[in-house]
Amino acid sequence: MGKIKILSTETIKKISAGEVIERPVSVVKELVENSIDAQADKIYVEVKNGGKKLIRVKDNGIGMNKEDIFLSVDRYATSKISSIDDIYKIRSLGFRGEALSSISAVSKLEIISKDENSEVAYKLTVINGEKKIEECTSSRGTVVSVMDLFYNVPVRLKFLKSIETETSHIYNLIFKFAISNVNISFRLEIDGNVSLNVLAVKSLKERLYELLGKEFIDNLLEVKFKNEEIEVFGYIGKPDFSKTTKNYQYIFVNNRIITDKVISHAVLSGYENLIPHNRYPVCILFINIDPSKIDINIHPTKREIKFINTNLVHSSMVNAIKETLRKEKPLPKVFPEKVTTTNNTTSYYKILETRTNTISELIKDFDAELIAKPIQQLKLMYILAESDDGIYIIDQHVAHEKVLYEKLSKSSLSQNVTQYYLTPISLELNFSQSNILNKYLKDLLNLGFDIENFGKNTFLIRGIPMFLKESNAEKILIKVIDEVSEDFANSNLVKEDKNVFIRAVACHSAVRAGDKLTYDEMVKLVNEFLKCDIQYCPHGRPGLIKISFDEIGKKFGRI
Repeated sequence: MGKIKILSTETIKKISAGEVIERPVSVVKELVENSIDAQADKIYVEVKNGGKKLIRVKDNGIGMNKEDIFLSVDRYATSKISSIDDIYKIRSLGFRGEALSSISAVSKLEIISKDENSEVAYKLTVINGEKKIEECTSSRGTVVSVMDLFYNVPVRLKFLKSIETETSHIYNLIFKFAISNVNISFRLEIDGNVSLNVLAVKSLKERLYELLGKEFIDNLLEVKFKNEEIEVFGYIGKPDFSKTTKNYQYIFVNNRIITDKVISHAVLSGYENLIPHNRYPVCILFINIDPSKIDINIHPTKREIKFINTNLVHSSMVNAIKETLRKEKPLPKVFPEKVTTTNNTTSYYKILETRTNTISELIKDFDAELIAKPIQQLKLMYILAESDDGIYIIDQHVAHEKVLYEKLSKSSLSQNVTQYYLTPISLELNFSQSNILNKYLKDLLNLGFDIENFGKNTFLIRGIPMFLKESNAEKILIKVIDEVSEDFANSNLVKEDKNVFIRAVACHSAVRAGDKLTYDEMVKLVNEFLKCDIQYCPHGRPGLIKISFDEIGKKFGRI
């Protein structure tokens, strides 16, 4: 008997499903795209246990009749194309006819649907490949419930991340759908709590205001660009509003959420010389192009595309961004503003006052016997110091971040003094930021913050820790939330939540490159840093270089 065998139908289905359904968010993507294609203007998503226990998507779209419901879970059954040529004219988000078939192969599936011409609704259940259909009561539209995802493929469950991580992926996806479909109301319920709820609006700007907040909107520039082949519209961030990650880059091609290296490179190229290295511009950009000029049939997930004329797309994107920046003429904040003191000598930079205060307020009680003495601050970035056995070159940001981290990790509510505002400051956040802040309100209280949830996405800052200045508390808080959100989405270690938060507070409260320090501040910082357990920042960056006098002597031929 030969060694080669034909795989069973069940095995083939599960293998094929693995290409389309990688994790819970893949299910949500396929179902929401179906709802959008069904012309729904209300889409409700419910998720339990990170999507492993339940994913339910309900819409008020055109619905299906009995025959269509029964066929919908068969492989390659679709209403969107009828031949290969249709793929290159496709405007719908789905077209392959694999989604429901793949979902039913790795879950317990239930579909309830009713179209406008049917007197009753129908419910289809699919478990282990067995289909059962019956009449039921429902309004026009479709409700798809996916239960016990990967129950029959346990090895796939082992590769899923934590519930929080999987939930975060789902939230971010619905967030993107909400951006690209302003005419649709979206509601996302996670484990019984509403995490996102937006009503249909008339403009992209209205939707961005609701999702991302006023400060975000105030730092955007509108993009309008069109040539014979391509149209680009949306918003880009001002150069000084750049971020440390690409998380605030939202790209849509023919209203499809995509990931594309060519476009990402073009966005960065459009900001040439306007933003620092390792910073990324903010953008919400829509690209409209003839469907025949792109290929979206690259992968079953449909998240990658190919352009026939890559150079044209790249140059068009670069030109769209550069024209917008030239027209608006935003001035990047590269150099801090200088001010003069009463004795007419140049004072410290204004923007430094908010951070350097944290050293004198927080780093206290170091021993009179010094480990090392500062010699000079170099490039407003490093501190040159001398000890009995050598010299140190210390990164001032890493040093301060490490010292703050250790202080905050060991501190308690009684140790952190709060300075209160005469008038509370109102802080408007987006949905994602609000969820993170609500999660960590208790930790913030222990660090000296007094923040109250004022309803929806608004918070009142009543007080801040003594190691922060009033002028930068809001910005630091937002940066902390964004960093925690990024770490939280990529982390599988829920137990480290508090450390992630404290690490972010320490990082964004610490002095930075460009901050001028007094000699007294350098003395405190250097010696507190050298007393830390290790001279690395909590993110893993080294904080010093030490050269012993013996090494120096060898270099000069004295030893």
